Amino acid sequence: MKGTSWSPERDTNYKLPDVRDIIQEDKIFEALEKTKKKAKDKYAIKEILEKAKDHALLKNIKEDLKDEFVQGLTLEETATLLNMDTKNKDLLDELFNTALFIKQRIYGNRIVLFAPLYVSNYCTGGCLYCGYRGSNTDIPRSKLTKQELINEVIALENQGHKRILMLTGEHPIYPFDEFLDALKTAYAVKSPPHGEIRRINVEIPALSVSDFKRLKATNCVGTYTLFQETYHRDSFNKMHPNGAKSDYEYRLLTMDRAQIGGMDDIGIGALYGLFDYRFEVLSLLQHAQHLDKAYHAGPHTISKNLI
Repeated sequence: MKGTSWSPERDTNYKLPDVRDIIQEDKIFEALEKTKKKAKDKYAIKEILEKAKDHALLKNIKEDLKDEFVQGLTLEETATLLNMDTKNKDLLDELFNTALFIKQRIYGNRIVLFAPLYVSNYCTGGCLYCGYRGSNTDIPRSKLTKQELINEVIALENQGHKRILMLTGEHPIYPFDEFLDALKTAYAVKSPPHGEIRRINVEIPALSVSDFKRLKATNCVGTYTLFQETYHRDSFNKMHPNGAKSDYEYRLLTMDRAQIGGMDDIGIGALYGLFDYRFEVLSLLQHAQHLDKAYHAGPHTISKNLI
């Protein structure tokens, strides 16, 4: 891998896994087909939901697995829930109640807010679903100057925000070096009496290992987030016909490069509506399981957007 023009690779002393070992499409389709009958059995559904609750309580789990990581469901169990009859209100309510129970068990009633901060909307990407794509000449393009950035951060702090999500497109007019400077600038802004931004998460294009090391070295980043958009290879290729983002494998391996580069706080996600949502959920599960197994650090967040 040589990276991209936006983030060239300067470190080649590493080995990446085979993408086919991470997202195994055949196993996903097999699980969805295999569990159709089981998904009609309300007792089988209830058994899976009880298992999920037990795992949240660390009950009925082998002693050597009782650590800080809550054990999740298997691919087949998750596929069974995804194949449930959504018209069965009683089962659906039980599913939602179980999800709420687990959420409250792990996170309580806590809600975390963050404010998005776009530092540039220049982009060379060709994503067909995105208004920022490079071929769209109908929108004005801009990037924040240093003072504009400071003013934006002060305005957010005055509103009470302590967390922001910094975003940018991929374009040579706003290089990665400039983003690093913007990140440091935003983190340093203080506006008494409202204080400072305590956490900056970033959602920026895929990086090389060498640039992940530089991003980590700023000591300014909370979570690095990148959406695969769709894990279905054919759909991905159709929706990303050109641009650096059109390389399915390079994008999928971004989180491996992030881990190798020292970014152990990462977030993955999918854009629902590009392919079967059930496939995307199971792909997210496979991706998370891979990261946890390979680096002992699964994703901090799993996100979704709707199209």
